[in-house]
Amino acid sequence: MKIALNLLLILLLISCGTGNKPTNSEGEDTLTSGSPVATKADTSLKGIVKETNQFCGSLAIEILKSSDRYTELTAGLIEAVKKNGGNGVGVKLDKSPSPEKDKAFSYSTRYEMEVSENYPDRQVNIAHFVFDPKKKQLFEYNVVQDQMVEIDFDTGLLNQTAQYCP
Repeated sequence: MKIALNLLLILLLISCGTGNKPTNSEGEDTLTSGSPVATKADTSLKGIVKETNQFCGSLAIEILKSSDRYTELTAGLIEAVKKNGGNGVGVKLDKSPSPEKDKAFSYSTRYEMEVSENYPDRQVNIAHFVFDPKKKQLFEYNVVQDQMVEIDFDTGLLNQTAQYCP
């Protein structure tokens, strides 16, 4: 009995692994961060292949990353997180009109995203954003006032949203 219990514990430890996600050179979670940030001058999104299944979700993340609010929120944050033992900063697509294609967790008529600090043992959400493709607006959820606040972004990206996304 004791041998069987020890064997079970050894197998359990072997099967667990470390649980660390691969990260890119900037420390962002490569599984959820989308493509490189599009600048306001370059709205062609050359880094995203339009034929991929994840294009619309990645485009919503690019819209978020083009906002001054995202830039303000993440300025110097990657370095601070790494200094505290973390992996970096990531953007996760929580909800999407096409959750299967976008690798989102569930369905919504809007793209709902979380910006988070990523550590080996936890993920700390620091902001919640929503892109509404029908209204063509980007919002940040204000936790204190329990309301959505509209924020500006690179509207040049809307042409690609209308062309490629439902």
